[in-house]
Amino acid sequence: MRPMSSREERIEQKTSGGACLREEVVKPQGI
Repeated sequence: MRPMSSREERIEQKTSGGACLREEVVKPQGI
């Protein structure tokens, strides 16, 4: 994997971890 810039790293963290965190946060709120 080639070195990514800080911006790309932040986007990857948001897509990988943000998605799971969003689901966990949205589920309890929806209820």
